[in-house]
Amino acid sequence: GERNYHIFYEIMDGASEDELKEYLLDGYEKEDFKIINQSGTMDRRDCVDDQEEFDNLIESMSLLQFYPDQVRDIMRVSVSCMHALNLTFTAPSEDESDLDDANPHLQKFLSLMGLERKDLHDTICFYEILIAGRDKQRRNQSKANAEKGMEAFIKSIYNAMFTYLVDTINQRISIQSSKSSEQSASIGILDIFGFESFQTNSLEQLMINYCNEAMQQLFNAVVFKSMKEEYDREGIDSSFISFPDNQDALDAIDNKGTSVLSILNDMSFAPGTNDEKFVSNLYQRMDPKSTRFIANPLHQGKRMFVINHYAGPVEYSTEKWIEKNKDEVPRAMVK
Repeated sequence: GERNYHIFYEIMDGASEDELKEYLLDGYEKEDFKIINQSGTMDRRDCVDDQEEFDNLIESMSLLQFYPDQVRDIMRVSVSCMHALNLTFTAPSEDESDLDDANPHLQKFLSLMGLERKDLHDTICFYEILIAGRDKQRRNQSKANAEKGMEAFIKSIYNAMFTYLVDTINQRISIQSSKSSEQSASIGILDIFGFESFQTNSLEQLMINYCNEAMQQLFNAVVFKSMKEEYDREGIDSSFISFPDNQDALDAIDNKGTSVLSILNDMSFAPGTNDEKFVSNLYQRMDPKSTRFIANPLHQGKRMFVINHYAGPVEYSTEKWIEKNKDEVPRAMVK
């Protein structure tokens, strides 16, 4: 299976005993954390050592002038995500939820994030609605909704940390011209996604493969089209230069109006929408003559479809797509 973000494995393998205690990881193994153990893959397939990578990471952060306190805070936030996904909830009633105080990860998460139990409980286990557009009324969250809210909260924590890292690194490597306030030099990093096709493919794989499609189109434009134009300018026969155009694959995935993602976005915020209604709408609206989007009766019986990517066909399952696309963080957390 696919590993999660490398940092979780690198901390477990690379942090010293004192650091493990500081980050409240002493006594734990990688297999103890849901954020790590879901795929069953603990080691990198390219044989890169996680301990060495952790040492390289710390050295790189030092070279980029991250202060020791910044490094510790980044590690604490990373570890808090590990503890957070292990949190559990109780259900006092069908429509109520509460944090499970018997879960040892709760206090560790609260300590690492500097949160109070009451604040976390009130935010995750309740929600507010406006009555007549003015008065707020607090309602209980069900256990299932509290669990979904916690997962969305974890993703927002990691996203905020990642954004902070990118912004900080950009500040560190930025060079300002002495004659102008404009940036005079920059370093660009191209992170190429690996094309994914597993036994079961979901929304995550579609997004990754969509990026691959866009990258392939950019490659075609930069390399083949520019080469052909240069040959034409120099009067050289360019008829032998041919390359596949994958614009129709991009349109099938994300074209305004009729595409997988546009239909998903439309349906995600329609009242009473679920996966069954989404996929039914998808089958109705997508072009049945398309060679890129395929949904034969067998696919439709399983609520699946196929996208013919430049790298080959990939079969996608639509289970939980509406929930994943919404991924709503509790409103109290975004105030």
